[in-house]
Amino acid sequence: MEKTKTEKGLNAKKSIYDTAIKLMNSQGYENVSISDICKSAGFSVGNFYYYYKSKVDILVEYVHLHNEELLEYHNSLANHIYIDRIKMLTLYAMEKKDQLGKDFVAKLFAIDFMDKNLLMLSSHVYFKIICELVEKAQENNEITKKLSTKDISDLLINNNYGLLASWLYTETRYSLKEAAEKNLDILLGFLVV
Repeated sequence: MEKTKTEKGLNAKKSIYDTAIKLMNSQGYENVSISDICKSAGFSVGNFYYYYKSKVDILVEYVHLHNEELLEYHNSLANHIYIDRIKMLTLYAMEKKDQLGKDFVAKLFAIDFMDKNLLMLSSHVYFKIICELVEKAQENNEITKKLSTKDISDLLINNNYGLLASWLYTETRYSLKEAAEKNLDILLGFLVV
């Protein structure tokens, strides 16, 4: 049975996207051209421009898909206590950045600073979930009530940004997820009731 144009189109767009992410991750964002992506995916440059305006649009799509994955992962943690959910969600997000590599994550930051607000979009979803989990953890007496939900959430988010910045600017290669786990254990140790 022949695929419909919509199915073909979705498959073509997905193939271009998957190829772009793979190439950008392995070779670096700046080292991959649109024509490299198309050649590797087996499509014409015209096909690329039918679905995307630029390579930046690939990053925007990545952030949207990452947010969906983050929400799915959050929903899968329903059987865990709230403080464990905070830690597991944070480590999941950091592991995803580890997998993308420094060059790719640095490009997300650079584009965010220019005008796309990619990380603000990504952080907004993560921050909303963290605020919700902190509030529930406080209600459940898992985390101190001496600080507001927003203050604790800000502390957790700012810790992540600090870790990301350190990871991006350090020449040494290390696991962002492992560094986040160490910091979270210390930080949450001060917040646990």
